[in-house]
Formats: sequence, structure tokens, C-alpha cells
Amino acid sequence: MVPNIRQAIMCSCEVCSELDAQIVMICWRMVCISPTKWNVDFALVDEREKNKMREESDELGALILKL
Repeated sequence: MVPNIRQAIMCSCEVCSELDAQIVMICWRMVCISPTKWNVDFALVDEREKNKMREESDELGALILKL
């Protein structure tokens, strides 16, 4: 059976429509096929997550000191 490109594209679209956009972007990033803009977005998301974790860690440390 010869691969049908149209069927492959339709199957890919169907699968991607069922996934969260973030998951698709992460997968594309891992195989280096994501658009450059997405790489910038990931850098911003990564930085925001680090900041959020740092703030939560600081808050937890402050609460522990109060004990």
C-alpha cells in the first residue's frame, strides 16, 4: 500500500485537533520544526514559570520562618 499524503495530513489534523495546543507546540519544539515565534513564546513561558516557582518558594520560606 502506497502512503497517501492527503490521508496522512487529514489524520494529523484530526489528532492535533484533539490535543491541547501547548502539547503540540512542545512536541514540535522537541523535533525542531516549530516556527521561530514559538521558540520566543516558549522562552517567555519558561521564564514566567521560573518566576512563579521562585515566588512560591519565597512565600513558602517566609511561612516556614514564621513557625
